[in-house]
Amino acid sequence: MLGILLTSVYAVFATVGRNVRQVEEEAELTQTARVLLGDLRRELASVYPIHLPLTAEQQEALGEDSGVSEEGVISFSGQDLADESGNAVDQLQFTAIVTPLTGAAPRADVAQLTYTIESDPETPEEGLVRRQVDQPALLPEGLEPPPAKVLTPLASSFEVRYLPGSEAADAGLDPNDPWQTEWQDPNLLPAAVEVLLGLTPRRPGSSERVYRMVCSLPLRTVRVNLRDRLQSDQRQNADPAGESTDPAAAGADAASDPTAAAAAAEALAGALAGGGAPGAGAAGGGGR
Repeated sequence: MLGILLTSVYAVFATVGRNVRQVEEEAELTQTARVLLGDLRRELASVYPIHLPLTAEQQEALGEDSGVSEEGVISFSGQDLADESGNAVDQLQFTAIVTPLTGAAPRADVAQLTYTIESDPETPEEGLVRRQVDQPALLPEGLEPPPAKVLTPLASSFEVRYLPGSEAADAGLDPNDPWQTEWQDPNLLPAAVEVLLGLTPRRPGSSERVYRMVCSLPLRTVRVNLRDRLQSDQRQNADPAGESTDPAAAGADAASDPTAAAAAAEALAGALAGGGAPGAGAAGGGGR
């Protein structure tokens, strides 16, 4: 009788202990996913696209008639990858404003960030890793990438999808499911990014838990320097007939004609105040 009682008590304690471990395990996974996806969301919200020069592989893949800017491809790409077991191990790469702490004062800079899952047994990294390359536009070609930082060894899958935005209908995508599994547009960023992060506990027989995050991107293309655009528009509007737009000659003509100089100054001031092109003020004045 006593043996049966002890066996029952042991079974109860074993069940309670197992349930407590499962609850603690679930809480640990949820906290890990919350921190990782929160950090990734903040970095995506700070995305700052720039132009990077084409590599030889990109030039061969895109071809001559790719419509890529002369300054290079935009610094955002997503690859749809899978491991031998069929688990998603996508790679997400973008440039963003990061604020690392250097000494006593924070310093903001542009860095290229890469997220992916390392499952190669020959590499020291395992799980979800992050690589950061500071000032990628200034790095010499052929330089070895910096070592990766392991974010969590429990990551078993990393799936990223991309929402094209208003151009989805023009691309012939299904309006009910416009998300794309890859993003290789050389000139434009997606409107939003969806991340599915799978975490699997170390305990044998554990199943994968998947956590989801969606983030909209504030910038979808490279920012244009307003001063350069105003100067370019001023040169184009200075001689619509197609004559010489040499800045020295234009300055000499404006100096010799006080009326033209005053009109050009008024147009530029109006463009700077209203954010429009330099010719907008002159066109509006002609209607008075």
